[in-house]
Amino acid sequence: MTAHPPAAGTEGTVAADLADLLVTEGIDRVFTVPGESFLPLLDALHERGVQVVTCRHENGAAFMAQAAGRLTGRPGVCLVSRAPGATNAAIGVHEAEQAGTPMLMIVGQASTGLLGRHAFQEVDLVRVFAPMAKAAYQPVAAGEVAGAARDAWRAAVSGRPGPAVLAVPTDLLRASTGVRTATVASGDSPRAGRAEAVAELVAGAHRPMVIVGGGRWSAEAAADLRRWAEAWSLPIAVEFRCQDYLDNRSTSYVGDLGLAPSPALARRIADADVCVVIGGELGDIATQGFSLFARRQPESLLQVVDDPSRVRGRHPGRVREGGGPETVRALAQLPAPPGASAWQGRTGTAREEWVEWTSAHESGDELAVAVRGMSELASEHTVVSVGAGNYTGWVQRHWTFRQYGTQLAPRSGSMGYGLPSAVAAALGGAQGPVVSFGGDGCFLMTAQELATAARYGAGVVAVVVNNGMYGTIRMHQEAAYPGRVAGTMLTNPDFMELGRAYDCWTHRAHRAEEVLEAFADCMAHPERRSLIEIVTAPDRITPTRSLLRGGGLSPA
Repeated sequence: MTAHPPAAGTEGTVAADLADLLVTEGIDRVFTVPGESFLPLLDALHERGVQVVTCRHENGAAFMAQAAGRLTGRPGVCLVSRAPGATNAAIGVHEAEQAGTPMLMIVGQASTGLLGRHAFQEVDLVRVFAPMAKAAYQPVAAGEVAGAARDAWRAAVSGRPGPAVLAVPTDLLRASTGVRTATVASGDSPRAGRAEAVAELVAGAHRPMVIVGGGRWSAEAAADLRRWAEAWSLPIAVEFRCQDYLDNRSTSYVGDLGLAPSPALARRIADADVCVVIGGELGDIATQGFSLFARRQPESLLQVVDDPSRVRGRHPGRVREGGGPETVRALAQLPAPPGASAWQGRTGTAREEWVEWTSAHESGDELAVAVRGMSELASEHTVVSVGAGNYTGWVQRHWTFRQYGTQLAPRSGSMGYGLPSAVAAALGGAQGPVVSFGGDGCFLMTAQELATAARYGAGVVAVVVNNGMYGTIRMHQEAAYPGRVAGTMLTNPDFMELGRAYDCWTHRAHRAEEVLEAFADCMAHPERRSLIEIVTAPDRITPTRSLLRGGGLSPA
């Protein structure tokens, strides 16, 4: 839906000014669970032709806004009401903070006369969100709202992007200001002058390794990265859930540093005489609990990040402020050093190790064969989303991501993320159906967003991997308390009936060939909503581990 600009020179309410700011900044869609506390803003957005996507829970609305920000690079906007709505949506704010995604959450707050008096649904939202948002504002006078809105938007897009929260008391939204809200200047881009430092360090290496990650990536940055990496014959690894930053078919792509990385990749990083990290923050997931770089010589590690204050002290090495996309853009313009051809053999071997790791030849692993086959049936434009749980290990290992913007996955490990983010991608103009994977536990946390998909005609394929348990927690439980099962088993609905209740085409599969037949049918009907249930053996707890009959774990 295309937003219509407001009439020139119109004077109106604070709500109208706030809507004008959003429209001027290019927002044509917002996600919400409506509340009476911000009805004036809803009306103003409707008047301006902004699509208001009504979700079925605030966590779904927040996840959709975060996903929109991830895909567009522009803050996704979420509207919620007072303490219940804001705290329900906090999980999406946390994900935006962890992933460095621009997001703006506008909260309809209790009226100014009730603030600080423990009124109905009132809480100090600035104190609640200050630890997890880049900025949180609560104006208390009509004249303060425009400035707070501009500051919130600027915070969301400046430096390392992230979430900003704007809580506006209901009475202020209705107030008249007579002052139009000016557009917000774009946030200051991080410095880009780190390409020469990267090039100099890499050029002197015998066994270089490049790791990329962070936020603010784009299709253009992915293309620049590929041009640079292939021209220099460099191996590129990506951080946790950044697998679409480089076409996985590139001769330079050697794998991801996720929850279960290839052991060969970990060894190669440890053996590299130079490691350059562009954009990535080298958190605990990417570094196996901060151990991967613990013994590295400081002069052999260079990290270029948007916000150095977040990463200093994590690892020995140099940290420089700089933008990942800007750095690879400049690197792509530099000629390869004379010794670059010497890296080709090592990069090729690392690439072969990744290909072997991601193949689906494991005996008896039906889910591996199914995911690999689905990846081959999907187009290079197919967006794939997941939530959190052991089932994601199969997707991350066996799906080939071929284009930027095709992976939506929570870096915060939030269950329930997959389906709402898929809906956001579908509404945002994704080519073909969006594929959402969810475990039976993960999927049911936000399954009601199938109603949102139905209401707005979002073409999604919900793939439910059903093993009847909270698999990740069961894995840890068996490791710590073998055979003592408490709280991790699930009783599920009939997923076929559930899908049909939301007007989905449904299919239940037990074997890989059944999955692939159903998935091919889904790809042939991109306009419909579909649900495929994959019933898996509960003993295959991860791609590499199995449950023992008497309790405990063993290699798969």
